[in-house]
Amino acid sequence: MRGWNAFKAMALITTISMLMIACTPVTEISDETNQEQVVVDKASINDYYPFIHNSTYEYEGYGNEYAEQSIYLEYENGQRGQYRIKNPGTEAVKIIERTAGSIREVYLEGEFYHTENILSIAAAKNNVLIKEPLEVGNEWELEDGNKREITGIDVDFMTPFDSFKALEVTTYLDQGRIQRDYYAKEVGLVGTVYEDGETMISSLLSVIVEGSYEKEARLFYPVESDRDIVTKYVDHKFEFNTNDQLENVFEEFFKKPVSEGLSKVISDDTMINSIFLDKGTWTVKVDFSRELIPGWNAGSSLEFELINSIVSTFGEFYDTDRVYLSIEGVPFESGHYGSLENEVFQVNTEGIEEYK
Repeated sequence: MRGWNAFKAMALITTISMLMIACTPVTEISDETNQEQVVVDKASINDYYPFIHNSTYEYEGYGNEYAEQSIYLEYENGQRGQYRIKNPGTEAVKIIERTAGSIREVYLEGEFYHTENILSIAAAKNNVLIKEPLEVGNEWELEDGNKREITGIDVDFMTPFDSFKALEVTTYLDQGRIQRDYYAKEVGLVGTVYEDGETMISSLLSVIVEGSYEKEARLFYPVESDRDIVTKYVDHKFEFNTNDQLENVFEEFFKKPVSEGLSKVISDDTMINSIFLDKGTWTVKVDFSRELIPGWNAGSSLEFELINSIVSTFGEFYDTDRVYLSIEGVPFESGHYGSLENEVFQVNTEGIEEYK
């Protein structure tokens, strides 16, 4: 339940649909300064929410165990960006959509520990974060009936990372509560300040780490000896870049074992055509190219361990016990094993030992 509680905390601050709460003194933003900045901002609205590849944004939080968090852009297609949000209690993904006149959050899912490109998913919400015209006084109503307004342009805002000239967007919540979000050109969200009476809680950008994002997978491989063939696993950390395709990632793992002494799982000319997670049945569906079976050229014992390696690897990565295999869209069938349409292989890793 800890992860669920963390996600509920993450979703509490609806402006960015993630946890942005932390008690700390912050740079004071004078009302007088805000009132003077009433000119139209000539920057593009997208400048305030750029899709920056291979950069992890770390936010420093105070006063709440879940305030510390990191955000990484996993996938983007120009119009939408899929972000992974990670705090000490849970992980979530959100999708930001950029339109001609607004930046909006259209999807948020908690307890999201696997990696999956869901950019094409249907919008489940319409949380407008920034809206044109970029001028002080521009106000709009949110789905929950609260109001959001641009209240400052080129506002001086200090974070542990740097000082910024920021766009200030204020959300007027019920019971007199206020949330202010600060966006800097070519950077994005640099801080959020939440006020409830005398209580001020905030989350501020502390560092931007350039480079790929580290992920981990438990990989399974056949191990051959003079006496028998068994399957063993290796916990492997790997670098994930924005827009990396998992088909290519797992192809590489299967063709080039990550440790000496492990046997490759597929031949060099075999391709993974697609990986799809059916969330209705929580089944991972993996489609291979036709070279899979000829590339094996294996007896029944080795083929069993090869299938077991594939099924166990995807089962562990997607946290499921159901894996469906196909070849060019046709249910998996080899000289020794086969399956029917929609018939799954059951994941069973009991007794499989770590390779050392």
